[in-house]
Amino acid sequence: MVAAACEWDLSCVVNPEDGSKPRAVVILLHGLGGDGPGLREKMRPVVLPAGVRYVFPTARPIHVTRESRVMNAWFDILRDAYGESRMTDAYGQPAEIKAASKMLEDVVRRECERSDVTRDRVVIGGFSQGGALAFYTALAMEGAGVGGCLVLSGWSLLHRHVQKLHQLTPIFYCHGDADSIVGVETARQSAEAVSALGHGKFHMKIYPGLGHCFCHEELNDARQFIEDIFNN
Repeated sequence: MVAAACEWDLSCVVNPEDGSKPRAVVILLHGLGGDGPGLREKMRPVVLPAGVRYVFPTARPIHVTRESRVMNAWFDILRDAYGESRMTDAYGQPAEIKAASKMLEDVVRRECERSDVTRDRVVIGGFSQGGALAFYTALAMEGAGVGGCLVLSGWSLLHRHVQKLHQLTPIFYCHGDADSIVGVETARQSAEAVSALGHGKFHMKIYPGLGHCFCHEELNDARQFIEDIFNN
């Protein structure tokens, strides 16, 4: 079972410091077993673009098959799967992943209504499992696409199931070449898969020596990516 959008904890937000109406929204999803406040704390060293509302959802606890325990997760992980299998149905049930993607779309709609912004003023993204979900959603969401997608140490989910591709949604894909959880070869396979779909605004950057975590250079690049989208 995947949680309905209302069952995700959406309480961790950062609004413009001056109390002004947000000019844009960024929604960032944590990794497996994490939470929104934890992701916010990891990004605290970075000076985020001003005038933007930041939303750090927390997934509800579910039983994760691979880990044999209950933990915060956007969808179940069926078994330990590396390489090409990370990008196939072996990594999770397609219906469950697609349902989680629809829930992220619901959060996008909610935030657009709340802040009175259009979808092109929304960036979605995340770390690891959260990045994978955002990645898929940016490619496959119904209707108008979002302004951009930021993928940190994630991978491509169910790319073969994408029927209508948002080819012009900018995607910035960051990955470390020392990642022992989502290997760099998996990242390269993900990039190749998306490029093969004909995506026109996809950029990948590999960070030497970076494991399954953040670094200042990566977060500064992420900030610049967000600024560039909202300043266009």
